[in-house]
Amino acid sequence: MCGVAFPCLTSLCASDTLSLWRIRQIFASQFAVGRGTLSIITEEEVAHVAYLARLELTEEERKLFTTQLDSILGHFRRLQELDTEGVPPTSHAINMENVLRDDVVTESLPVEDVLANAPHRDGDFFLVPRIVET
Repeated sequence: MCGVAFPCLTSLCASDTLSLWRIRQIFASQFAVGRGTLSIITEEEVAHVAYLARLELTEEERKLFTTQLDSILGHFRRLQELDTEGVPPTSHAINMENVLRDDVVTESLPVEDVLANAPHRDGDFFLVPRIVET
């Protein structure tokens, strides 16, 4: 138990496909209700995420990342408290427009020039080592 009215989030994350962030969103209201200063993320959760990412962390790294992630998530908690009523959702802070070049066909390099430095070739093609076994 994490010391609050619900079990640690890592114990709820039984499936690798279940998003830890989604679980946090579900329980975000529990943290915002005023339970005092409560860490947003535990060392066990950092260890679990590291396991899912196939990372080996030392105890020192787990403590460091727990502190850093707790700080980052704390900033998001503060952002969630902002009154955004009447503010339209956006994907960018300013209006953006893609500037694309014209799609114009141009001459390619001659095949002989392209393949001039190829270590192995077969006609007009590069030969590469087989990496997929059939």
